[in-house]
Amino acid sequence: MSTRTAPGGDGPRSHGRRPNPAQHDGPLPGIQDHPGSSREPQLISDANGSRGADGRCAAAYESQREATIPDDLAAALDQNPRAGAAFESLGRTDQYLTMLPLLRARTPDERATQLAAAIARLTRG
Repeated sequence: MSTRTAPGGDGPRSHGRRPNPAQHDGPLPGIQDHPGSSREPQLISDANGSRGADGRCAAAYESQREATIPDDLAAALDQNPRAGAAFESLGRTDQYLTMLPLLRARTPDERATQLAAAIARLTRG
């Protein structure tokens, strides 16, 4: 029988099991807090109580539930009836997956590239 310890474990074949912090009143044995850290996780919230007061969420793309068709995609779909028909035939999730690369694009050049790729995919069917 091997007496090697598993990675991250304290004994033979421990499979990395660690004590559950919720089951202990004080500090966990053998685990030290990082200097300056607190026990409770800190969520960054804005004045409305939503996360991301530092502006990261405001800069993020729209969620699937709230997403609307971007103007440049709508114009391209109007100019290409085949792509427009293909887009309309997609379900809501697939429509969002088509829009997502545009929403994630960080530069105008990248957005134009993603728009052209989306129209090409829709035209191919």
